[in-house]
Amino acid sequence: MFRARLNLMLIGVVVMVILTVLGARACSGASSPTSDTNPINVAGNGLAGLCANAQSVAAAGGADPADTPDTIVSPAMLQQLQQTDPKGLKALEQETGGSLSCPTTTSIGP
Repeated sequence: MFRARLNLMLIGVVVMVILTVLGARACSGASSPTSDTNPINVAGNGLAGLCANAQSVAAAGGADPADTPDTIVSPAMLQQLQQTDPKGLKALEQETGGSLSCPTTTSIGP
């Protein structure tokens, strides 16, 4: 009985060490620049999704997607980001090409 408990404790300790190493590695901040979980890539993908959504809403409403506002992030949100995390906002703007605006696209008719 004692031996079985000892074996289970040993297995539990090994599992905890493995999980601790994996968790520490995931939180180390040394993620690859091309990783989908890199915060800059997450932000860029989010901005691309917002742009695509705004363009599809404009197209569904019969408007020309090129006439949608270029800046997806509202001025109030930009001001709030500037006040709460100016360094993060600056890094995000640099990674997205200098501004938080949608790229200009050309729509091709059917």
